[in-house]
Amino acid sequence: MQSYEELILLAEDGRISVPLPVSFCRVQGKKVVVGFAGISSRNQLDDLLGAMVLVDKKALPEIAEDQFYWCDYIGRAVATERGQQLGRVKALFNNGAQDVLVLQQQGVKEEILVPITGETVVDDSEGKLIVNLPPGLLEINSPAETGDDI
Repeated sequence: MQSYEELILLAEDGRISVPLPVSFCRVQGKKVVVGFAGISSRNQLDDLLGAMVLVDKKALPEIAEDQFYWCDYIGRAVATERGQQLGRVKALFNNGAQDVLVLQQQGVKEEILVPITGETVVDDSEGKLIVNLPPGLLEINSPAETGDDI
């Protein structure tokens, strides 16, 4: 596990902490237990509960060529191999089987969900992603044209 010297916390109300020195860090099941220098009582932790952890990108470990950090894909333009513009990466999530890109086209309410597999993303250079979509993926992401509003 990567060891960080300090972490910044983002509270649920949007407040960002000062960098907090890490005194220890260990994996416990599917969770990580972190101790911060200068915080020794349960009362001092109340403001930190539920906070998101922010790490300076420079402190992240190097990754293999076939790996990526989600933050590297956010905001990137996405197009098919044939040049069809699909939108920009708004978010990512993991559905249990693979990571999924959430694409948003300008002026379009509906999102396009693109699973990331070994065959899907064929190029991620030059600030954009080129994808090879499975047959029918765009059709299942399009709203039904029934004329009825749901």
